[in-house]
Amino acid sequence: MADLQLIGVVGEVHEFELIEAQKRHIKIDMSDDRSVRVFTANGEEIGGFDFYHYGDDVPGVSPYYELAWAYLNKIDDSYLHKGIGRKILELHSELYGEEIRAGNDDGIRQSDGSHLTGDAPAFIAQMRDEGLIAK
Repeated sequence: MADLQLIGVVGEVHEFELIEAQKRHIKIDMSDDRSVRVFTANGEEIGGFDFYHYGDDVPGVSPYYELAWAYLNKIDDSYLHKGIGRKILELHSELYGEEIRAGNDDGIRQSDGSHLTGDAPAFIAQMRDEGLIAK
């Protein structure tokens, strides 16, 4: 996995240097709690994470976010396995302060359309082990 080093923050956009064989800059736009987007330094979209928000209107239920869609390969696969997804979850928790949940890998598309494909089952399992996604 590559190393992400924070370069700066402007508003709710966090700029990182992705350090690997070559240095690349990425920007993670955290301005929308339900739709986090990741861009190259030139503004090309790499991907993002989409969340549903639940519990505000249910007495006795603590509000939480549900990870509904995650992709970081809109350009190509070179941004996968670099720590970007982990950083999105860390920033989301830090900025919005509510638990993040995700579906289970049961191979069935859920009623809300969510399902885990590709690298998602392993990613979700790792993030649960690290405490970034609720078990």
